[in-house]
Amino acid sequence: MDFKRLVPDFQAIGKTEWGKPKVDTKDAVALAGIIAALLMVVFVFLDWFSLGGKEGPLEISIGRSGISLWYGIIGLIGALVAVVGNLYNHKALAFSGGALGVIMGLIGWFMVPSLTLMGMEISTAEVKEALEEGAEASHLGAILFLIAAAVVAVSAFMGIAKDEKK
Repeated sequence: MDFKRLVPDFQAIGKTEWGKPKVDTKDAVALAGIIAALLMVVFVFLDWFSLGGKEGPLEISIGRSGISLWYGIIGLIGALVAVVGNLYNHKALAFSGGALGVIMGLIGWFMVPSLTLMGMEISTAEVKEALEEGAEASHLGAILFLIAAAVVAVSAFMGIAKDEKK
């Protein structure tokens, strides 16, 4: 495979008829790609990090959505690029958006951000300390985003490989 085909062709993108999106409902791989790209957009708004634990009889849970984090915002940009790439049959553009999403999803999976509880900021160091003391962390939104981004990247890659064989 010629890996140069994974780089978006900006001249072809410039000639796109933006009023005529195309979704090939008969191609299962392309359909999976557009659905996954749309899910990426949704998953940015989920909690990419949440912290929970028991404080006496109360159970406390606080979190940060992906859109409130720098890597979540970049992930949203990747998701929108993936949606456009899939809607207008620019597979290299969809691959780029998916690959960017995979990177941002991985970052989101392993980062520990600061949190805000009742107007008071809890620093990253304090969050890490809470984790060491037994609080539970969840990165569900980032993991779902990562999976959706991987599906986008793989489906775009498969579409590019299929087109090259023609």
